[in-house]
Amino acid sequence: MPLPPDLLQRPPEEASRLVVLSMLEAAGRASRKLEDPDADDALHDFRVSLRRTRSALRAWRRELRKSVRKRDRRALAGLQRATGGARDAEVALAWLASERSALRPPHRLGHDWLVAQLERRRKGAMSEARSGVREGFEALREELEPRLEVVTIRKHLRRASHETTFASLLAERARESQGRKGCILIYKQSRGGRWPSCGKTQEKAVKGSTRQQLACVCWCGVSCVD
Repeated sequence: MPLPPDLLQRPPEEASRLVVLSMLEAAGRASRKLEDPDADDALHDFRVSLRRTRSALRAWRRELRKSVRKRDRRALAGLQRATGGARDAEVALAWLASERSALRPPHRLGHDWLVAQLERRRKGAMSEARSGVREGFEALREELEPRLEVVTIRKHLRRASHETTFASLLAERARESQGRKGCILIYKQSRGGRWPSCGKTQEKAVKGSTRQQLACVCWCGVSCVD
């Protein structure tokens, strides 16, 4: 789902939902890769997509409160935990493979035994991820997306009021968390439809929950530019 180029100028309630919908779609694509046994990065990509989606739900909890429930966030956290064992085994196996050549022949017997144990654990966890975890994610997505696709925004026509945009809300929260420096940073990078980059300088400028909010927008910004 490509994001609109004017996302930062839209109301926060609308923009935050578009961001989460885009992340859910990306997580869905990553979950389908779990069916491919030759896709070595499938589990890692799926877990990254889940983590980004969870960060977005936390960062925009206030704006999403009418669409996202506490049980939705708990369900995503449960899926993340369910895939943790397989990912831990993958990381350990990659490290062991890089260390084998440095071991003396007698020690390689123990190394190979440990690799066999971890490989067995990884295959079992991956089998569970391909069935239960993917099914759980698709069920959650089917339930959550319809609630995110509809938003009602109230506006008083007789009261002159400044309309809050996604960019101005980012700046406001940057000001709350990091003072004037973070506010100026986001305003400068969001003016004229320009998207923030994800460099280390920007990450250091906006910390905590505000950095989570900005990171969510940075990740999805590529879709708008493309």
